[in-house]
Amino acid sequence: MAGYTYANLTTDIRNYTEVDANVFTAAVINRFLGR
Repeated sequence: MAGYTYANLTTDIRNYTEVDANVFTAAVINRFLGR
């Protein structure tokens, strides 16, 4: 996972789930990732 940033991960999660940042906020993603 070298070169795979947190920003890339959040973008990919949003793309995969087909929602935008208003639905899948950073706080939701952080909880999902256990951060």
